[in-house]
Amino acid sequence: MPTATPAQERPVRIGLIDGVTAFVFSAATTATIIDERGQELGTVRTREAWQARRSGKRIILTAGDQTLLANGPVRILPAYQSGSPPMVYVGKRWYRGILEIRDGLIAINELPMEDYLYGVVPCEMPHTWPLEALKAQAVAARTYTVAKLGEMAARGYDLKPTTDHQVYGGAARETPESNLAVDATRGEVVTYNGRPIPAYYCSAAGGYTDGADTVWGGDPVPYLQAVPDFDQAAPSYLWQHTISAVALRSDLERHGISIGDLTAIEPLLRGYSGRVRTLAIRGSQGDKVLSGERFRYITGLKSSLFNVAPELDEHGRTTGFTFAGRGHGHGVGLSQWGSRGLGQMGYSYVQILSHYYPHSQLTIRQAALP
Repeated sequence: MPTATPAQERPVRIGLIDGVTAFVFSAATTATIIDERGQELGTVRTREAWQARRSGKRIILTAGDQTLLANGPVRILPAYQSGSPPMVYVGKRWYRGILEIRDGLIAINELPMEDYLYGVVPCEMPHTWPLEALKAQAVAARTYTVAKLGEMAARGYDLKPTTDHQVYGGAARETPESNLAVDATRGEVVTYNGRPIPAYYCSAAGGYTDGADTVWGGDPVPYLQAVPDFDQAAPSYLWQHTISAVALRSDLERHGISIGDLTAIEPLLRGYSGRVRTLAIRGSQGDKVLSGERFRYITGLKSSLFNVAPELDEHGRTTGFTFAGRGHGHGVGLSQWGSRGLGQMGYSYVQILSHYYPHSQLTIRQAALP
């Protein structure tokens, strides 16, 4: 059974936009614009379109003939309205919570953890999948968020809304099923020795997940170990991809690796699942040893769980490489397609989480954040 620990709530801050020259924002209700000292600068009328742009270190806000100037961060605080949460519009999407605009130009959505998860779970897992799989995804996403809080503190926020962290689509992506999964697991996180774990997850592991040490190096992590996956229904369970030698050379050179014309790719070390831990790329001007995960990033391959064979022309020269692999993503932690498979077999979300994060505990936190 889950155990209870005290916690102190704080909002989550998501960097929606970072480093642009201008963007449009609005609010679903009347909103107050305040500066970093808490002084009121102006009012955004309901659904009134405003533009934020930068001029040096100053922030310029305009709407019609109105212009506001600020030398530091400003916050857009929508008024509460009975029956609906406060929401802001940024770029082309609606988001729960408030908006902060910082020098840069950076748009930050600040909102409670559970409201944030409403916009994450349906982006990471189809809402039509088994409820127990959705609940496992909700707990994994909540735990991942807690573990990663402050990772982008230098930019003024916690996480990005992309696969760099986890995909966050805002209020428009919410569904009744995914919201139910969040509500049913409210405050629950996966812990090890009493602390939330970095609950990594991937689309599909290709029959077996692998340890974090295999994929990213370092020491073995007890709760991120290789376990059987149940993702055989995933479209990426089996895949094949061919890359020309010219294209691969170009990819490598863009990442600072210049070894001339490529002649061979040789896996050197594999993990328990068969994922490539290290491989040698051989060229006319030398060899280079890379981790399998870095090679996956450079080439865009679906996973590092692959075999590779050269493509040769009639003269025996290497013209390309064909990769035959399994799975999609890094293969560490919870497998989303595997969760679907276990959910269809009748397993509960607690059992799914225990399977993919061995030696961990499910903990009920009173306020969802440490």
